[in-house]
Amino acid sequence: MLNVRLVEVRTATGDRDSQLRFPLEANLLRRHPLAPWIATSEQAVREAQQRLEAAGARVLRLPPTSSGAVDLDALLKHWASVGSGA
Repeated sequence: MLNVRLVEVRTATGDRDSQLRFPLEANLLRRHPLAPWIATSEQAVREAQQRLEAAGARVLRLPPTSSGAVDLDALLKHWASVGSGA
């Protein structure tokens, strides 16, 4: 006999924003059941990080590329190191 159970899957969300211009009014921040991850560069303004974290976001600072963008390779390595429990 096959026994099937309905399981709710929750998926984390995220964004790359090297200057932390992510709007505090964004639905991703206000309405999503899980706190979004926002990857930013080490040069982003600390006050913007504090505002986003106060609104529920999780901010991850990474080294920038030569053009100032969030280093995608560093971001992927971070996710690989922490696994799916990030």
